[in-house]
Amino acid sequence: MRKPIVTLSVFATCVLGATRALSADRLFAAPDAAVATTSSTGSLTQGAWALVAVLGLAFFTAWLLKRVRMQRGVARGAHIEILAQAALGPKERAVLLQVPGARVLVGVASGHVSALHVTPIDASETASIASGQGPEANSPDAIPTFKSLLKRSLGMP
Repeated sequence: MRKPIVTLSVFATCVLGATRALSADRLFAAPDAAVATTSSTGSLTQGAWALVAVLGLAFFTAWLLKRVRMQRGVARGAHIEILAQAALGPKERAVLLQVPGARVLVGVASGHVSALHVTPIDASETASIASGQGPEANSPDAIPTFKSLLKRSLGMP
């Protein structure tokens, strides 16, 4: 059992010694084609990793700017709030917005936005909705639903 291991180690030592002897003869020789291929493969890999790093940094910067912009809008007290939205087609949607003093039903299509219906609300209702204690706790009919506003704006009963 030990004989094959000893034979293998002797063989490996001979091969390693022969390789060193051959490389000593060619100390100042031109590099082999295999070495040049490995070198160009290494630089290609290094370039690919650099590209991945730059693209990753670009996506991270875009994400970070988006987050900062969103937080800045909230910090300034953004006065537009999306209450509900519904897809009406592949590129069309209806959006119910809350702005100070009114709720606006907006139709959004590719290329333009148009107001479909505006429902005025008084300042006390706006303040109670902003504080999170809207009139919906007292009576369910106080705030019209998105469905009823959409039907009313389309002229449906």
